[in-house]
Amino acid sequence: MQTIASTLDCYYGTNCNSLWSLEEELSRKFSAYAKNYEFPKLHRSYFHSVERYCPVICSQLTWSHDGTSICGVFDDFGIRQYLIPEDPLVDHWVPFTRWFVNGSIISSVVHPRYSLYEEDSAYQTILCSSRDLPIKLYSLRSDSINETSLYHYSTVNEENEAFETAYSMTILQDTMHFMTGSVRNRITMYDYNRHKPIWQHQWTKQSCGKSSQKAIVSCFDEYNEVHDNVRFAGTYKTEVLRIDTRSTKSELISERDSLDSWSNGIYQVIKSDNGHYLYCIKRNAREIDVIDTRMLKSRINILELPFKIGKQKFKASLNSAKGLLIGSYDGQVACWDKDCIEFGGLDPLQTAGTGIKPTNNILISDENVRVNCIATNPVDPNTLAISTSTDKFADDEGMTLKTSVKLIRMH
Repeated sequence: MQTIASTLDCYYGTNCNSLWSLEEELSRKFSAYAKNYEFPKLHRSYFHSVERYCPVICSQLTWSHDGTSICGVFDDFGIRQYLIPEDPLVDHWVPFTRWFVNGSIISSVVHPRYSLYEEDSAYQTILCSSRDLPIKLYSLRSDSINETSLYHYSTVNEENEAFETAYSMTILQDTMHFMTGSVRNRITMYDYNRHKPIWQHQWTKQSCGKSSQKAIVSCFDEYNEVHDNVRFAGTYKTEVLRIDTRSTKSELISERDSLDSWSNGIYQVIKSDNGHYLYCIKRNAREIDVIDTRMLKSRINILELPFKIGKQKFKASLNSAKGLLIGSYDGQVACWDKDCIEFGGLDPLQTAGTGIKPTNNILISDENVRVNCIATNPVDPNTLAISTSTDKFADDEGMTLKTSVKLIRMH
């Protein structure tokens, strides 16, 4: 295991103003060394003149399609882009660009053709959702100021004229449309060039039960090469929905398993490369549910986690070389190899399994840190971008919150 780049101690602590100032100082020093190129100036937060305390944890990492940069969404309302160095860095890995929105980002999605070297500016974008606001489209171009959004999309419920928060978003394969998930199991489709939705669909009480009013579409299956016109979504009621994007049709295909009495909803759905299996990662759970897309209605196996996922989520990654990867509380990454993931952990004649332990564990850090997010380089699967931190919910007043973003290469 080799560390190629790390933010080191840049985001240690919770005094945002001090951390932002340190980041700006490190960026100035780095820019001074790069004499042949003028790096963009890091933008200031809307709250730079107000004393602000919160962890600067990266909650989402997205690679560019060409593997030359990553985009990170942070808890301090910041969006940062990092360039991938040609050689390992000894000093701090500082962001290439940094800008802020003026509120908490509930969900976001980067365009699948995103790259800092992309000439078409329509691909250099990110969609962001916040409470009580429209969905906003921002530019990821290095010369963008982002004082205002490029475009916005209505989230107003016309029945009560209230904003409905988009808790999940995904861009469709044609890259011209995107979908959102919100309360009452509502799924909405938008055209990038239209302010209002194209269509909306939600489950009725009859089809979803008495608690349908509280159901939230929390995630969509993640972008890969076998989406076709069918997408899947997870909910905080531990349900899985199947969506035909050619129409307004969606259907409930999997409900909470009768043996699952402790989990608190699905927050990530990963589809195997062959498109046959869904891996549903849940809050407050000790396992990952496996669902066969050809034989729906209930889980057919589970991946046994070596720990329990609590309030703070662990974002997993499907790696074309290593299989399914998910972080842990102790600096390790649990791994189920590619053969296991492509066949749902089942032998050829099996129709259901009894649970699969990790194939192996990969040590990422000698420190006792959480590996919050893992993202695989789409060009080189042996290179990972990871977000680490100490537990932000830990009840330890004397503990310094240590967060970082790292680039590592597996052997």
